[in-house]
Amino acid sequence: MKKLGCLLVVIVIAVVAIWAYKAGWVRFGRPSDETRAVVTQTWQPLTTDGASRASAALQQLASSRGPVYVNVAPGDLAAYIFQQLTSVFPKDADSIQAAAIGDRLYVRAIVATRGLAGTGALGPLTALLGERERVQLGGTLHIIRPELAPAGLPLKTPPYIGDARVSDGKITLYKTPQPR
Repeated sequence: MKKLGCLLVVIVIAVVAIWAYKAGWVRFGRPSDETRAVVTQTWQPLTTDGASRASAALQQLASSRGPVYVNVAPGDLAAYIFQQLTSVFPKDADSIQAAAIGDRLYVRAIVATRGLAGTGALGPLTALLGERERVQLGGTLHIIRPELAPAGLPLKTPPYIGDARVSDGKITLYKTPQPR
C-alpha cells in the first residue's frame, strides 16, 4: 500500500510537470536561435546618433507641410528623451538600452546600487544586491498636453506632437491637429 501511494504521488507530480510545460510555465533546454535573435533585436542601445534621428523625425512633424505621423525606433526615442532628462537619471548608468514590447516602452541600464540602497527604499533587499545591478523601467507613453509629461517627468513635449503610440516594436508619433 505504501508503494502504491508513492507511485500515485510520482504520477501526480509528472502530470503537473507535463501540464506546466505545455502551458508554457516551465521550459527546459536552451532557447532556439530564432528566439535568441528576436530577443537580441528587441533591445536597442541609446546613442547620440539615435537621439539625432529622433530629433530629425520630430522636426518633420513641426513642418506644416510635413507628414502627419512618423515612426521612430525605440532606442532613438529613448535616447532623445534621455538627453532631455539627463538630470533625472544617474550619471554612472551604463549599457542603457530601450525596447518597444507590446504597447509599452522599456528602458534598462546597469546602475550602481549604492544610490538605491542609500535611500532606504529597498529595506532588507539591499543585502541581496551586488555593487552594480540591471534596473528596468517600462510603461506606456501618454501626452497629456504639450510641455506636460506624465508621472511628473520634466520632459517638455513639443506643441506639435499630439499623440504617441507603441506597437509592434516601433513608436509612432502623431502631429497635433491644426484648426482650419
